[in-house]
Order: sequence, then C-alpha cells, then structure tokens
Amino acid sequence: MNNTHFRSSATTLLLLMFLLPAGCSKDNGTPFDATLLNDGFKGITYTSVNGPDPTGPVDQDDWKSDGYWNPKYPVVPCSPSSAGKISVVVQQDTSVRPDPSPVPKTFSCSAAYPNPTNGNVILNFALERAAHIYCAVINDEYRTVAPLICSDMEAGYYSVYWDPKDEHNNNLPSDVYRCILLATDSQGNLLFSSHGDIWVKY
Repeated sequence: MNNTHFRSSATTLLLLMFLLPAGCSKDNGTPFDATLLNDGFKGITYTSVNGPDPTGPVDQDDWKSDGYWNPKYPVVPCSPSSAGKISVVVQQDTSVRPDPSPVPKTFSCSAAYPNPTNGNVILNFALERAAHIYCAVINDEYRTVAPLICSDMEAGYYSVYWDPKDEHNNNLPSDVYRCILLATDSQGNLLFSSHGDIWVKY
C-alpha cells in the first residue's frame, strides 16, 4: 500500500509530569504461549528491563520497516478529548541515539522492552524528518485498545513510556497486544510503518 490518508484538525501529544519506572517480567524466559492468540500474532521478541537488545527468542517480523500499511490496522481519528486518559509519556530522548548525529539518518523503531512485561513498557523510535505520527496498541481482533500518539512531530529520537492500560485507564488483561506505528507526510503519504507484539503477562 503506497498511500495512507488520514488527517486531523486537532493533534495531541500525550504528556505526563513524571515517568513511571519500567516494569519487569517475572518469567522472562517462559516460552511464548500461542494459545493466547486468536489471529495472526505469532510471537514476541524477548527483551529485558535493560534495553531493546534481544535476550531470548526473536520474532523476525517485529519492529522492522513494514513498507506498507496493513489494511487490517485501524486508525482512530485524532481527538483532543482522549488527552490524559492513557498512562503514556512521549519525549525526545538523545540517550538512545546510535550515533552522535542530532538528526536520525533514517526512520526506525526498536524492540519494546521489557517484553514480556507486567508493568511499564518503553518503545524507542527515530524520525529522519518531521512527520505526522500515529501510534496505538491493538488486540488480536484488530481493535484499538490504547491510542498512544496522534501528533505532528519533528525529526529526532523519541521514547514512549506506556503503562499497559486502555483508553479508559483500566489495566489491560494478560494477553498479547500489537503496537503499530505510522508516519505520514503532510499529504498523508506513507513515510514509515512498523509493528511489534507485546506480551502483557501478570
């Protein structure tokens, strides 16, 4: 899919005044439980609280440039009414830069960590140019359970801190969820897209 069209008259960058500490999984080495899934989500990339580098099995489909936008993925219209309903922090973060350049050389997305998790999840991504960013968490029925970002953002390195809650600030049940990331230009043309699965495991 070469073109993705969605626009918003109001964009929202959700910010909190403090950062929640990263959660950790009690059983990081437990094999992935495919019985949790109904449709298409086949595994996760295991990471620890120390960062996005894999610490176990790797899902080769996760956290890469998709090159297209899966038509199954919902895009919820941006709305200022959703502000403050989700425990998420989005901030520029130069500490995650792979090189000394202040501007990334390409769009990219790192594996979420820790994964599996029973608490806060961190996702790092990089934008080589200004773009409209849509990031959300969906369930295995391809329904949005937590819209995280819907905003115009400048080029740079970013970190998203998400406490696994839905848009009504309720804890999500143990299950595997998919984080989807979409970057488009001012005309709605696709610049970058990525996805990865996160195992919320209490």
